[in-house]
Amino acid sequence: MAIDKSRYIARFIDEVGENITASQSLVIALESDDDAENLGVLLRHLHTIKGSARMLEFKNIESLSHAVESVFIAYKEGRIKLKDKGIKLILSAFDLLRESLKTLAIDKTDSINVNVLVSELKLMAENEEFNLPAATKIKALDTKEHGKEKISKNTIRISLEKINGIIRDIAAQQSIEVSSKTLMKTSRDLAISLQAYARSQPKNSAISELLSNANRLSNSAKNLAADCAVSVKNFYDAVVSLRMVPLSTILDNYTRFVFDMSASLGKQADVEIVGKENEIDKHIIELLGEIFLHIIRNAIDHGIEKPSDRIKLGKTERGKIVINCSRESGNMKITISDDGRGIDYAAIRTKIVENNIMDIEAANALDTDELNHYMFQSGFSTAKVVSDISGRGVGMDVVAANVEQVKGVLFVESTKNIGTKWTIIVPLSFSSITGFPIMSGSRRLIVPVNYVEAMFLLNTDDIISVVDRPAIAYNNKIIKLYYIDHLLDTIDIKTDRDSYFVAIMRDIDDLIAICVDNVEAMRSVIVKPLPKTMHSFSLYAGVVLSEDYEMVPILHIPTLSKIAKQTKAIDMKSRAVDREQAFERILVVDDSTFSRDIICDILRSDGFIVDGASDGSQALNLLKERRYDLVCSDINMPNIDGWTLARNIRDAKELKDIPIVFITSRSDQADIDRAKSLGVDRYIVKNSFKNKNLITVVRELIK
Repeated sequence: MAIDKSRYIARFIDEVGENITASQSLVIALESDDDAENLGVLLRHLHTIKGSARMLEFKNIESLSHAVESVFIAYKEGRIKLKDKGIKLILSAFDLLRESLKTLAIDKTDSINVNVLVSELKLMAENEEFNLPAATKIKALDTKEHGKEKISKNTIRISLEKINGIIRDIAAQQSIEVSSKTLMKTSRDLAISLQAYARSQPKNSAISELLSNANRLSNSAKNLAADCAVSVKNFYDAVVSLRMVPLSTILDNYTRFVFDMSASLGKQADVEIVGKENEIDKHIIELLGEIFLHIIRNAIDHGIEKPSDRIKLGKTERGKIVINCSRESGNMKITISDDGRGIDYAAIRTKIVENNIMDIEAANALDTDELNHYMFQSGFSTAKVVSDISGRGVGMDVVAANVEQVKGVLFVESTKNIGTKWTIIVPLSFSSITGFPIMSGSRRLIVPVNYVEAMFLLNTDDIISVVDRPAIAYNNKIIKLYYIDHLLDTIDIKTDRDSYFVAIMRDIDDLIAICVDNVEAMRSVIVKPLPKTMHSFSLYAGVVLSEDYEMVPILHIPTLSKIAKQTKAIDMKSRAVDREQAFERILVVDDSTFSRDIICDILRSDGFIVDGASDGSQALNLLKERRYDLVCSDINMPNIDGWTLARNIRDAKELKDIPIVFITSRSDQADIDRAKSLGVDRYIVKNSFKNKNLITVVRELIK
């Protein structure tokens, strides 16, 4: 699966811009001062630009940055000298790189003509005569005016970053409301105390006056708290509405899409859309677009039958797809249903056996929920023929990943020859959620309501044991039961209770039951981002501020579900889970924040715990502090580079068995051979870098 470039373009532009600025200063400094250290830093900047461009397949940016890098390698080796004319040529290259970033921000492509400059830079690197191209020869290939829009005099454009900043400020203003409530309570307590004292001093006028003032203060604080609550809520709702866009912005395109695609497959289908006027957060709607695309394409390709087949089944010639959108309990519920042949569960069972996942007897024992789980695995496909539309094993895994990214939930219902119904529940906004406050011992947490299917009190007598694991019967199914204290690895589980509160949670068409100590009434809360000290806590989706200034974490249910499924088959009532052993931990080492973030995102999305380091020195310190199952590293880095890092790992008795993967833009065979001689297990060149490629290598080495 290729990298989704759109997710990383903004960060790519920022990082490359910073590297260009730093490189220009170093080039100018080198003209007057031949400093080896500055030259080394400059080469790293250029290497980072080239490597990041390779990773996102921006070939023109890669080609130009590689040409500039070649010039400075020649300079480092003493094959050329830097003169004024050469400096001007290099600065022209930096100017063109900056222009390419502007084009990239608008068109999402690096459609620049780099050929002229690349040719001249090659001549310079080979110490041959070169020319300074005229400005007209290095302009963008596409000379039309990009992205110019007519903007109404009654509108202004506000960036999402500014809106998000205002929302964070509003969340901070909640402390004023909290303070006023505290003042109200304190003044009320003071009035009660004075009232009791006044009864013992009936003729003391000073006490009476003090009591009167305390009562007035209490009433004023009460009014202030009420006004603050209303003002903050109204202000918050107004600002959040600026982020909201109607679902029609993406759904309106599907009438034509369904018509064209069904016609290309020799089928007939119509689409009916209900509730497209409902509004949802702009960032969420962008991810929903890809979810809708794969589900609807799947419905037409695999679900809707050809007209002749539909007639034989007593159906109308034209198939029908219905998209229904509605707001429920602070969330958006979207169902996509078709009246086609339904999911072929027999084909899924056959594929499971063919892929040697399990034998035929075990596959036949799987229920529909368990079979649905395999549909969402990367590379899993039942198609017999690979086409542009299907058969490549991508699509449903993208759906699952995007649903998780928007903190949503997805489940499927399908009946043979009747059709399939997909239900997607997502929050309306990342800035607020509706949730259940729960207790784990003395610890308070928030569970988003869109993941909760049911909440009830369970008698301990109703807990059964299945293969040494606790479970409960729910809706004619046996569901594994987990204890929240156990999953969070906090305190010992109380086994002497008569009953527990149980939350039945749904995550990607799978149900789990979680025991908690207490549950409070459902409420809407304003989400604040995780503090910097908690950024590595994938278990939390954000925090809310309680009335006591306590930060209450919001649980990220997909991660909690992964923790639950990877716990050991032990007596969960008496032993705590060893989370360090339940997950594989990987260390990613790269001085490019951009490249490091992409690699970390890919690995985390597949369930790994991932730490990052900016160079080999920081990596070695982390390797001394905790256990890692694998190290991914770049080669060109400051302080300690990849070569030295690999040598240190292989020379250390306690580290020597850790698999090492080099991820670099260096593709020379000499580098590949050198890596092999150092004991590096795999060598991935960034221009061939794909999500699936990396995950496959990592799984193979850890296994």
